[in-house]
Amino acid sequence: MSKTYLVKLRPLSSYYFGGELGFGGGDSRNYLVRSRKWPQQTGLLGMVRYLLLQEKGWLAEKGKPVDPEGKKIIGDSSFALGDEKAGWGGKMDFGEIESLSPVFLMKGDEKYYRAPRNHGYDTKPFTDATVWYGGTPGEFQPAIELKGFEAKKGLEKADFVTTLAFDKLFTDKAVFQAVEQTGIEKGEGGETKDQALYKQTFYRLAKDWSFGFYLTVKDDAEIPASARVPFGGEKRLFAWEAGLREPQPPWLREPQPPIGLFLLSDALVSPEILDHCDFAVTETEDFRFLETVAAETVEYSQITRGDKKAPRKSEKYNLLKAGSVLYPKDKTKVETMLHSERLRQIGYNHFTYIS
Repeated sequence: MSKTYLVKLRPLSSYYFGGELGFGGGDSRNYLVRSRKWPQQTGLLGMVRYLLLQEKGWLAEKGKPVDPEGKKIIGDSSFALGDEKAGWGGKMDFGEIESLSPVFLMKGDEKYYRAPRNHGYDTKPFTDATVWYGGTPGEFQPAIELKGFEAKKGLEKADFVTTLAFDKLFTDKAVFQAVEQTGIEKGEGGETKDQALYKQTFYRLAKDWSFGFYLTVKDDAEIPASARVPFGGEKRLFAWEAGLREPQPPWLREPQPPIGLFLLSDALVSPEILDHCDFAVTETEDFRFLETVAAETVEYSQITRGDKKAPRKSEKYNLLKAGSVLYPKDKTKVETMLHSERLRQIGYNHFTYIS
């Protein structure tokens, strides 16, 4: 048996969700860094695991692994990927946590998702050119023109959030407010480092907005109704509110031709998926996550590539961004490529239909 909560997560100040481009170190150091607007699903999972341990009093002492009793609550390890050929693996055991939905935004009781990336653009055949999209050699079709697209501006016309009924829209700028911070980095002795000037861009949510997601847990799990939890870079505080809900509604709606698949979450999938689409309007982003083992990880402030005592940085992957729209030649084939029990369990690779 299980039960589902609707969780609202409201930043109490500005926040920073890190990505591949961070301050780093050595040759990879960057002095201009910008937060992502949205949290990653792996980050949400880590936050929930932390909160459950904190509520039960099983947070590990510094330098010690999670107690065996704590492992019953959060499982043996954090998220990890299996073999791509096997759909990245089956569901994982996260103790009392069964699944997370894709993250969304909330204003009042209404839920908002990243708008389709073709929003604001007129998509139609371009009769002056034909293109072979793969498949039968020599089978050329009219090229697809994204009217209004400018390469230097990217898909900025689609920078909106929307309800799934597409009846209410807000621009990203109306929801996500950039907060810039500049400074000079100091050494341990207080001396100014070489090339020490940095500029960091945080975000804050506009008034009355919060992040949200559905959390499904085992029936005997105890989920706090309210809490303050550190999340993201610099462990900024977020207000947590959770209330029991009916199981989340199905994401899929009855398709009506022409059929497009609209990604409600970021998706990890083989690039070959595009070979099975007539066309697609997509963006990608780099993706890494930290791997920990409850019985071994003790140095949570360190990140390594091999030491099991510290969180390990995963390999780098590329995600199709939420909001991407795919128009498949073979809908069943594309749906099958997107299906992964392991990824969908924590909120990746979810989609609905769009005409």
